[in-house]
Amino acid sequence: MNGKVAAVSFATMPSPPRSADDYRRKVAAYTRTIAGRGDAEPHAGARVVVVPPAASLKRGFDRARALLASGPVRLVAHGATLEARWPAWVRASPPASNLQLTELGAYRLMTNGEANEPLRKAVQAWLGEIFGDAFPGAGQVFSASCETRFFIAPLRERAIVEGLAACHAGDAVECVDASWSGWGIFRDLIGKPLPRRRADELTWAPVFLGSVAAAFGGTAVRLARSYVASRPSFARIEGEAKRARPREASPRLWAAVIPDLERVNRHVLASVVAPAREHGRRVGLLMIASIEAGERSETDLRTRISDVLWGGLRDVGREGAVDEVDQLVAPDDPLAFASDVARALGRSVRVALRVAARPPYVREAVVSHPLRPHAIELAKLVTLDLARAVLADDATRRAVARRSFDGATVFFVGCAFPSGAAANRVLQAAGATTVEFFHGAGADVPLDSGASLHCVWTETDVLAFEALGAKAVSAGMPRRTVTRARRRPVTHVLVMTNYCHRDDLESGVWPLEPFQHEILRVPELLAAERPGLRFRWRPHPSDGKAPIAREHAELANVDLSVGTALDDDLSWADLVVSSMSTTVFEALLTDVPVFMQVLPYLDGAPVLAPLAKERQFFRAEEVISRIVACLERLDRDDPDALRPERASRVALFGPTGEPTSIDARFFAGDARERSLRAAPFRKDRQDARDARAGKGG
Repeated sequence: MNGKVAAVSFATMPSPPRSADDYRRKVAAYTRTIAGRGDAEPHAGARVVVVPPAASLKRGFDRARALLASGPVRLVAHGATLEARWPAWVRASPPASNLQLTELGAYRLMTNGEANEPLRKAVQAWLGEIFGDAFPGAGQVFSASCETRFFIAPLRERAIVEGLAACHAGDAVECVDASWSGWGIFRDLIGKPLPRRRADELTWAPVFLGSVAAAFGGTAVRLARSYVASRPSFARIEGEAKRARPREASPRLWAAVIPDLERVNRHVLASVVAPAREHGRRVGLLMIASIEAGERSETDLRTRISDVLWGGLRDVGREGAVDEVDQLVAPDDPLAFASDVARALGRSVRVALRVAARPPYVREAVVSHPLRPHAIELAKLVTLDLARAVLADDATRRAVARRSFDGATVFFVGCAFPSGAAANRVLQAAGATTVEFFHGAGADVPLDSGASLHCVWTETDVLAFEALGAKAVSAGMPRRTVTRARRRPVTHVLVMTNYCHRDDLESGVWPLEPFQHEILRVPELLAAERPGLRFRWRPHPSDGKAPIAREHAELANVDLSVGTALDDDLSWADLVVSSMSTTVFEALLTDVPVFMQVLPYLDGAPVLAPLAKERQFFRAEEVISRIVACLERLDRDDPDALRPERASRVALFGPTGEPTSIDARFFAGDARERSLRAAPFRKDRQDARDARAGKGG
């Protein structure tokens, strides 16, 4: 920082803005000097070296070492303050007293939702312009796909970059990888944009159109293969239709699920389908996104782990388990399928020509996001994603023609991406109330799908959606079936992580892997303080195999739990140490102490507000004495041993400390009327329903 820090006044910042002192306090808390080995106030006038999330920290240390001869240097990177990542010269005597190490996440004070509002609005407007009449509501239908295909890095990093700009606008700042998207945003924010390459603009049209030409063939082949692989589902659905009792009215309650994935459906099947059946209600299943035979792997979605039809639905996928079944993915008639694909690719040509004729940027007020590095993914958006939306639109219209959805309630496991978003629009137009029952808890940047209503697990998640202008209601969460043996003294410690998720891989690197190493130092340090403990490590089901194997090879006396049910691991555990994820909220309901590693970028985020501060830590050394004290309380059956967890549950779920029962909210009386009373809907969608009912003014 340059002695004084300007208060943030960007258009992205809500009122009141974060102050200079807010940034100074957080950055100081996550800054270490080598000499003192502790937290420190920053050096004034230091050169700043920024290491992007996916870049090599070694490059940052090498550059910092070269600059130290001319004065103080601040090195900013994920994991910079963790001693295990320091090169030998940093520890040499005498120590590099002019070197300060700061966590990249220390610069984040805004939520990602706040920081990214301008980009989200710009993306939706841009999508509306390039798609035009090629698909109705394109700004909504394709925004999630657009964000995840080529804006995921800016969306994740924008809040941090805003902090860097607020703190270092007047400093000498350099980045070890100038291709990092955050570097361009930083330069735009401080009013010193990177020079544009004229050649990139001149060659944009041929480069992009060449990518589209390649995507055409790939799209046709991929969709044809998917159609062939979906034939068992088409046949099964036809059989279910013949089995259904024709004289009975269609179900008023439907669950829209992805039949070849298991975990993503679990909460809707357990919290919607099962209680509805217990209440004697007729329930239907709508297949979305993919109906190919087999079940996909959580780690690699391109891999099939079984050939069981609708394996992701488990028992609910059995014949006769629900009253009716249909699909919203593609028409089953081969001629209709071929016609839809041809029509979609024809529209792709129009969209591609519009994109090629425009400058290769998506512009906000002060920031330009280049499209040239993402030509291939953009080509997939205007070909494959558009085709999927067209197919889903047609399939859903056919489903609506077969039965009435007017007044029905449809619970989606997700409808933000093109196939589900297209189906959602058709169902709403047919009079259905669509509900996206969001999977998981603690989302920092939820995807607003355009559903009539969002159901989430906690009150904190309600606030996250409301920050985007979307309406949500806390509808509870599935409870884990845990049977725990009483052990005194307590001995079982479960460590849960999610730092190497498949979606976090950037250029072959998991940016958060250093923090996985840090949390897994806890077993070694804890075992030294309290011998006799047993440790088990549970990585996320979607974590990459390579970083798990790499880390486990370095661990002593830590069992690896891969493929084990979460219920079983939580039943085994006497105490949980976890990264911040949905499993924290699930573990809180199982009556065990839950300690959370909070990374710097999450420190101060609203998602942490309900969680007990004394259970949070960053470096492994910080938490050992607290865990030992907690274990001792458990040994003597101290009733206050779980006081922090009880307080967190009350903050998350209300005075009872228990999640809301979704069956009490939706299944007592008419589901649609109950859902309308349960939470406010978006006014435009309510107005549309009123207009259909003749209530409009």
